[in-house]
Amino acid sequence: MYQPIVSPAYPRAPITEAVIQLRMAADVEAKALEKIQNKLKAAYPETQPLQKFEVKVDQTGGQVNVAHNQQGFRLANADQTDIVILDARNLTVARLAPYPGWEHLRDRANSAWQRWKAETPRHPIERIGVRFINRIDIPVMDDDSIAISNYLNFCPYAAPITDAAMLNFLLRVTVPTYDPQWIANITTTTLGATQVPKHHSLILDIDIFRTAEIPIRDDLLWPIIDAARLIKNDLFERCITAATRNLFSP
Repeated sequence: MYQPIVSPAYPRAPITEAVIQLRMAADVEAKALEKIQNKLKAAYPETQPLQKFEVKVDQTGGQVNVAHNQQGFRLANADQTDIVILDARNLTVARLAPYPGWEHLRDRANSAWQRWKAETPRHPIERIGVRFINRIDIPVMDDDSIAISNYLNFCPYAAPITDAAMLNFLLRVTVPTYDPQWIANITTTTLGATQVPKHHSLILDIDIFRTAEIPIRDDLLWPIIDAARLIKNDLFERCITAATRNLFSP
């Protein structure tokens, strides 16, 4: 029987972005989005419109026409760490580092969801997504390379082409989880130019999503969103090694 791994509360958690997204089965009107963003202004005073640009070229005269339409809003708190994105189909709530914990993200998402429901038709939810992007900073001496397999169980293999170390990689898989209703996209890559001196950084991006049997009632909806976090934690622990866990401890 599958036994999920419980992830501890790491003192130096590597989370750079955490996201909860609810996608509707039908579009909501722009007026409704404007009402929602007005209700969220107190918590998210920084607001930017989201624009969609379309470029059309007249095939006869060669004239270029550029049209732009407002598609929604990007809202943020004063320090740009808590973010809400509203568009015709999606309510997206994100938290950037420092990550204060699941309860903070969940409560923000639930609060935004209550305001969304109050201003829009009760369209069914067609997709729930819970996504965590982790940056794993690995100390090195000078510009020495690292053995990725020392830090990730989920890592690439390349045939030995030269004696030189791999310069970069991008690896992504889509896998079922221990809960058959949830699917996971797991992506890992190198970060490139890191802002942390004498470190190499790896990205471990875990995106859990569900597209079936999604309830509209809150007393049923939020418990299954909580379950997604446990699935994400299990996958995270299975992707990393003991050496990586040591990086997150004092």
